[in-house]
Amino acid sequence: MAGTSVASVLLVLAAVGAVLLRFWYSRRKAVWHVSPNISEICQPSVTYADVENVLKCMISGVGPEEFQVQWFKLSRDSADTEEAALLYWEDVNERASLESDGSHHTSVLSLCLSTSEDKSRYRCVVHCKSKTFTRETTVHVKVQPSFLQISSIPQIPKVHRLLVLCCRVEYFYPAVINLEWYRNDGEPVHPATHYGPFSDHSHLYSMWSKIQLTMATEDESAVYTCRVYHSSFPPPGYKDAFYYINTHGAPPNVMFINCEPLCPVPNTECTLHLCIKDFCPKHITVTWTMDGEPVDSSCVFNTPPSLNMDGLYAMYSFLKLSSTQAQFNHTYQCKVEHSAQTQPEERLFTLTYTPETPPHDSSQSS
Repeated sequence: MAGTSVASVLLVLAAVGAVLLRFWYSRRKAVWHVSPNISEICQPSVTYADVENVLKCMISGVGPEEFQVQWFKLSRDSADTEEAALLYWEDVNERASLESDGSHHTSVLSLCLSTSEDKSRYRCVVHCKSKTFTRETTVHVKVQPSFLQISSIPQIPKVHRLLVLCCRVEYFYPAVINLEWYRNDGEPVHPATHYGPFSDHSHLYSMWSKIQLTMATEDESAVYTCRVYHSSFPPPGYKDAFYYINTHGAPPNVMFINCEPLCPVPNTECTLHLCIKDFCPKHITVTWTMDGEPVDSSCVFNTPPSLNMDGLYAMYSFLKLSSTQAQFNHTYQCKVEHSAQTQPEERLFTLTYTPETPPHDSSQSS
């Protein structure tokens, strides 16, 4: 009887052990066969040319020691002629790095592309537990226009005369672009004539668009807008250039004189500079004096007036003083004269010297 009881207990234990072993094995098998979670390749919403950008591939569900990542770029064999060029996947892993917090990992590939590398294809390959996972993406390179401006002929519009407005958009990529003209609060202006886009030696594009109208009395103070749509612009995907019709011209906004360096010292050079902006037409006269006496004209430099997107001009005027010319406690005056002013504007600056406190000599301390 006792032997039968022991045998029964052993059989029960064996059955329970078999069930537990089977459960343990099934769980281990599920763990052994689990696949890592690998995202698609992430890239910036806009990839700009000649700017540092990154591609990212996220991996989770495995430890950092359980996988390896490789990056490749689809390249052309430059040794062959263009007609017979071979395409191959170039290993670019030296530009990759891995960021990890233990359970979530991000493989990051740094790249800086030119316009000639537009539509480059990249591949991220993850090796994990004898399996290989591949993700691919195509990178589209963009360049924002570096010049967007409206100019007019004539520079000062006249009522009942022809006015031509020209919008110039320069140095952008890719070539696909759209320009629209509006008057005041969004009233479309037709027709518009477009020229381009034209490509230059650096594979950047430029385009011009013009409208023409006969100025009416009600056109005074009107605002014309050239809206440029291009894929390089962030949302909403366009930029506006404005032209404010002004039949009388615009007087300059004269800022204040500044000194470089901010705190000049004796026997050193310094430069006084003045910003003059928002004027039209562009002809302007700038005169410098010291205590009412004209300064040496060779010390004065005026930048050429530059046209802003709103059709107005801006410039800088510099007065460079050598170590012998920088005379302290004297007053320098800059006078600005323009046809749209009722009277000239003047700005004054007194060159002063504040002696610095001599450094403390620790050797004299007791």
